[in-house]
Amino acid sequence: MRELKAKDWILVAVLAFGMGLAYPTAKDWLLGQRPAPIVAYEEPIDTPIQTDAFTISLLQAALKNQPEDNLTLIPNTLADLLNQMQPMASEDVAQELQKLSLPENLLESSAPIDEAAFLFADKLVLTAAPANENSQQLCNEYIIHTPYASMPAEAIATINNCISACTDGKMGHLISGDDISTDTGIIAANAIHCAPEFEVPIRPADTRAADFYNANGRLPRIYMMHAYAQYYAKAPDGAWQAAALRLKGRPGSAELAPCYLILIRPAHSDSARTFAAELTADKLSAIRSALRESTLSCTAAFPRLSLRSGTINNATLLQQLGTEHLLTSAAPFGKLTNKAPYPLSAILQRYSIELRESAHAASAPPIPADTLVCDHPFLWVLMPLSSPAAPYAMGIIENI
Repeated sequence: MRELKAKDWILVAVLAFGMGLAYPTAKDWLLGQRPAPIVAYEEPIDTPIQTDAFTISLLQAALKNQPEDNLTLIPNTLADLLNQMQPMASEDVAQELQKLSLPENLLESSAPIDEAAFLFADKLVLTAAPANENSQQLCNEYIIHTPYASMPAEAIATINNCISACTDGKMGHLISGDDISTDTGIIAANAIHCAPEFEVPIRPADTRAADFYNANGRLPRIYMMHAYAQYYAKAPDGAWQAAALRLKGRPGSAELAPCYLILIRPAHSDSARTFAAELTADKLSAIRSALRESTLSCTAAFPRLSLRSGTINNATLLQQLGTEHLLTSAAPFGKLTNKAPYPLSAILQRYSIELRESAHAASAPPIPADTLVCDHPFLWVLMPLSSPAAPYAMGIIENI
């Protein structure tokens, strides 16, 4: 995954996108070639796995905010947004953000996952009322110029093109004219697009119709994929089964950690939400550790996942996390500007996650002795096995 905070090249990429130039070409020119030789990544088996506290807090808040049905979170980009806010935050807001225990580093892996996380505001307004001598530097480092009042059409295009350019052109329409006004302060936005291939391709020929036992009591007939999972583990007390399916990496990314789709099937068929509510950082670390240390593989049977959202305002979710001042203060960014009111007007999110069969036919995969069948509600996580950073995405599948 490329670094999210590359503001210099993303603005150039946005211009290229707006002129109809090919994004991959611009990206290659701006990022350059990786130096040789490449040292292949080795899993740090002796290093204890640690799960970040922010992800668990986010999960618990989301469960309260959405008490039923499927749940999808994109913690890595949300953590990035909140980290960007810290240097410019007023004292009360800074204290709220510190209590979130945000991960120090963004997630990085070989996975072909495209992410965006940006703060959009009017630089001309901000620099006309600087809070101190560091305000200009903060503005240049963290803010993308978005002239809401003077040129609203340009502001809308800037936001949508930035998100689109970072997500391979797949997530372009984040906001419209209804989302901004002359009173708009800062808009925070994050997005993810993920449609990867798997290291061992999932053959369409192996997909079969099966029943899925919804949490709502219904029994839909769905298509169940059958995939080779490189790692398989079970809890010593039988509380869960888990599998990790390796994603195929980007070309030239062998030195980066591989990313996995981690599937977690609770022992009790109707307890995925209860299991998630009781999940702690230590428990998730134990599951990931068991997978990393396992010598077993398995055949994982699970539904096709096509998870797409419209534009979501995460204000309510962040309030559940305890960021009241961030969302209600008239001037949450007191180290950036003296202009007041200058609120955080919206914190917007979109995601598109497609986990499906491989595009190209392949020979039959290995057939391990063990099988993990996700035909009841289950949890899923998208991240490297050993990373201490927040996952790219995670969620619960309860109803199909």
